[in-house]
Amino acid sequence: MRTALGLCLVIAARAELARAGACGMLVQVSPAASPMPRDGLVLVEVVGQHADVLAHAHFVTPNGDVPARVVRQVENGRLQALLAPARALSPGQIHVALGLADIDRVLATEPIDVGDATAPTLEWKGKPSVVRAVDIASNKGDGTHAMLVKTPVTAPGWVVATITADEHSTDVIYPIANGTVTIGTAGCFSAYFVDHAGAKRVELTAIGAAGRSVAAPGPITLHFR
Repeated sequence: MRTALGLCLVIAARAELARAGACGMLVQVSPAASPMPRDGLVLVEVVGQHADVLAHAHFVTPNGDVPARVVRQVENGRLQALLAPARALSPGQIHVALGLADIDRVLATEPIDVGDATAPTLEWKGKPSVVRAVDIASNKGDGTHAMLVKTPVTAPGWVVATITADEHSTDVIYPIANGTVTIGTAGCFSAYFVDHAGAKRVELTAIGAAGRSVAAPGPITLHFR
């Protein structure tokens, strides 16, 4: 499930960046849950020119800036990166900044709520399994065939899905929402489409606080039409 935060940022960013003449980049920021744990991870997705875009990433808090570190990064037609705070954040409202004035003005308008708790240890409680096929409307008016997959983990977080077909693999970061992930599409300003119909081998790795990564107990096979 994509948060409303991410959608608002993208809509605002399009107008703001067009006015700023920086139309070569779109940025989306999403927490895994709201309120976010004090040591939680934030997903930053960047479409367009993104060389060194995370070099100065940090969290802006009422108590001063907190450096951000990249705990997982993939490129799959865009940049996806999970950012962790260098130290636990104080409860309240924060936002991510990249050190890019035009982008940061937009990011500052959509604060992220941070709660009192820290994230529980992320572990798998069982094997992932297919729930059902789903059809998702895209922002272009057409649809995407995707698969809803049960992800029995101990806490909200993120998974890296390694999708393999015909010896070609692609990594995509997905949010865990209500114990499931939707594989085949992600993001609200453009979709990740599975390239071809047929069987895909999918390996899931859960990513928790401080970048702790835990591989799921075994791959699954998804059949896309």
